[in-house]
Amino acid sequence: MKKETILSETEKRLKKRILITGSTGSIGSYLASYFLSIGREVFLSSRDEKKLIVQKEKLEKEFSKKVEYIVCDFTKKEDVDNLLRKVFSFGIEVIFLNAGIYHQDKSYISRFEKTFLVDYLLPSYFLSKLYEVNNEVETIITGSISYEVSSFKKDDFYGERYKNKTVYYGYIKRLLMMKGLKLNSLSHPVYIAHPGVTYTNLFSKDNGGHSAFFYKFITPMMKFIFMDVSKASLALLYASYDQDKYLYGPKHFFHLYGEPNKSKFRKSLYSDLDDFIQIDKGLIDSL
Repeated sequence: MKKETILSETEKRLKKRILITGSTGSIGSYLASYFLSIGREVFLSSRDEKKLIVQKEKLEKEFSKKVEYIVCDFTKKEDVDNLLRKVFSFGIEVIFLNAGIYHQDKSYISRFEKTFLVDYLLPSYFLSKLYEVNNEVETIITGSISYEVSSFKKDDFYGERYKNKTVYYGYIKRLLMMKGLKLNSLSHPVYIAHPGVTYTNLFSKDNGGHSAFFYKFITPMMKFIFMDVSKASLALLYASYDQDKYLYGPKHFFHLYGEPNKSKFRKSLYSDLDDFIQIDKGLIDSL
């Protein structure tokens, strides 16, 4: 699908009030600027209020439009509950569920590993509670093609067997994508896209997920080789208006690069959904 077509269709068909989680990252920042440029109301959300204030002021100055923000740290259930209240009170119509962390050493917050909590469990909780109340809000989940390097096992739901950080991240994204597929199968307006390879704040030195060598030598090459964020974001825009039961993502080089198209999800995502949703519901009920 060509960039010009996607941008044109997005402008014509995307609803008015839009929430972007992870808005201070590269993809979130691009989406916020783009949506304001086509006349939408944008609501920002991130865990870092200082960055949100800077982003809000920059956007308001550039576009001469009021921008709201909501602080939400996906390690904190109380923050997610507050985000839900704001979604309802602001009349949000579309959510880009884009917040996440990547390639971190395993650490635990209460009884849950941090990446498990941030990239799957509390976003899953958010979606469950959202659609208990309002089935009109559309959600586009930022997934990852790295889900393909993992597999679901109900007797290892937490993914303890995965020692490699990238594979573990892919497994956690698989769980969130399975939640999205299950909700979609129940006629909730939830869609999944993945941006392919692009340099985002997930690779920032501030996240501390890699060695000093990686940040000194590898990240500069990533910025040069990987897709520009405006191109990587096209898959999310495509999913926001096409709304079919497919994975939206780049079409070239193992679905890592290029303009987006639609591809089928791995059959294993569907075959494991019943086992997944039983465990997912139990965890959410326990929060």
